[in-house]
Amino acid sequence: MIKSKEGLLVRKFGDKYVIVAIDDMADEFHSLITLNDTGLFIWKLIEKGTDADKILENILSTYDIDEETAKADIQNFIESARKAGILDE
Repeated sequence: MIKSKEGLLVRKFGDKYVIVAIDDMADEFHSLITLNDTGLFIWKLIEKGTDADKILENILSTYDIDEETAKADIQNFIESARKAGILDE
């Protein structure tokens, strides 16, 4: 299961969405991560706790994208989130 760590919030600044840390997480995470609309869609699923297959299912039913491209995009998003240390797996 893929889930976001506690203490992370998404805020909208202008036309961008940004993941920011609060409380104890602010001591660990010192960056801002910007999200486009698709990234926000994926992040909302991750906040609830999900897996890559469920994310793929939701992306394919919501966006006009082929499965191969969607899988690659999801994998890139998850790897970036892992490297940033914002996933609780």
